[in-house]
Amino acid sequence: MMFYGVPMIEIDARIDAILQAAERLEEDVVLLIDGFDANRDGELGNRIERLVLSRQTRLRIVVSSVELPIDSFHRIRLEDGLRELGASDLSLRSEEIRSLFDSSSNPVPLSPEQAKIIHTQTEGWPS
Repeated sequence: MMFYGVPMIEIDARIDAILQAAERLEEDVVLLIDGFDANRDGELGNRIERLVLSRQTRLRIVVSSVELPIDSFHRIRLEDGLRELGASDLSLRSEEIRSLFDSSSNPVPLSPEQAKIIHTQTEGWPS
């Protein structure tokens, strides 16, 4: 759903439609909003807050962003409804790199020193 350049009334109607559909969900559903950092609509954060704060128990919202603007999602943060994952949460530690290479499908396991070198070179990011 692209909101940029769409009249506010139409955006609100779309949010209402998402909320109404969420009320009828019988299974958990994840709504992924990718590339939030490329957003040019200052109101998008408020619309996402409205979805999250509606307390739809079957609707999970995931927002991906290179950097989350500090002025977004205040109310969700205050109500402890936001789980933020940063680079340190997503990168692998040396031990995790080693266990990844120690799987049964890999015929050459890594030494702890080799895992450390890979970690240093990649900063823990799988490549």
